[in-house]
Amino acid sequence: MKNLLLIILVLLAGETACSRSLPAESGKQEFIGSWIEENGNYRQGFDLKADGTAASIGMATLKYENWKAGDGRIVLEGKSIGNGQTINFSETMLVIELTPDTMTLQRGKDKIRYRKETE
Repeated sequence: MKNLLLIILVLLAGETACSRSLPAESGKQEFIGSWIEENGNYRQGFDLKADGTAASIGMATLKYENWKAGDGRIVLEGKSIGNGQTINFSETMLVIELTPDTMTLQRGKDKIRYRKETE
């Protein structure tokens, strides 16, 4: 019985890992573009460039400058501007899903879904 349970868990874990498109599997190219957070209230997100630079969309006090992806994660780096000071930051998020049109990231317990803007 324990062996059967172990086999089922291994199969489920393998299927879960294969069902999401991770950066290491999909390549950096799929990340490139403008990604808008699907929240309905305001337009914010980031623009990821092929050269590794990034720009904020709709966020005056959070300035993304660089990005990198690998091992199922994306790292956004930049500056937080406010109250007369500027602070460098680096934000690492788990990539839950990446398709040509959508990306779901997890920061702590929060999952954030983005849609890719088409020109």
